[in-house]
Amino acid sequence: MTVTSARSTGAPSTRERILRGAATALAQEGLGSCTVQHMLKTAGVSRRTWYQHFRSREDVLLVLYSEVADALVTAVRWGAASTEDPARRLFAAIDAYFEFQEQGGTLLTLLQAEAIRPDSMLAERRERTLDELVAFIDGEVERDTGFRLDPLVYRSLFLGMDGLVIHLRSAGAFGTAERQRVGRLMRPIFLQVLAAGEFLPARPEEGLQ
Repeated sequence: MTVTSARSTGAPSTRERILRGAATALAQEGLGSCTVQHMLKTAGVSRRTWYQHFRSREDVLLVLYSEVADALVTAVRWGAASTEDPARRLFAAIDAYFEFQEQGGTLLTLLQAEAIRPDSMLAERRERTLDELVAFIDGEVERDTGFRLDPLVYRSLFLGMDGLVIHLRSAGAFGTAERQRVGRLMRPIFLQVLAAGEFLPARPEEGLQ
């Protein structure tokens, strides 16, 4: 799934055209160099029309990233739901995460790298996405193993996965070979973590997560 593929396939609205154009411009120019003018050109709309829908370039980034974040969580959930085997559900979720990263392309990585910055307007949305992913995996693990682990255990794993994708993308492509490589790396790491579950810190009291 690319950043824009989750949207409707019918005739796009003006807002949709702007978002698609912005996604193209960002992927072509890079986050630091892309301007509203670049977005206008690829979307094929006037500046006046553009500002009827968005106040700033940052508003567009937030919408694009929010769509990506929602689609990522959905992909992970669907991945886990693709099998009834408890031993396979976690692997399927991990695979779905990396498949989404591969299909999302350069723009996805650019948005995620921007969201990592604490002063970015995307940072809060990134935290909510991590919370959703952590809560989902936490629920899966508790159901299958009974472990009620500190959410920081899962958060650290997702942060590591996120960082690996950004690292590999910055060094070149993140294609099938890279996806398979990090998948082979992260599956046993998750298993080792769960194998040590009885020695890991338990879920803290409400409000301390």
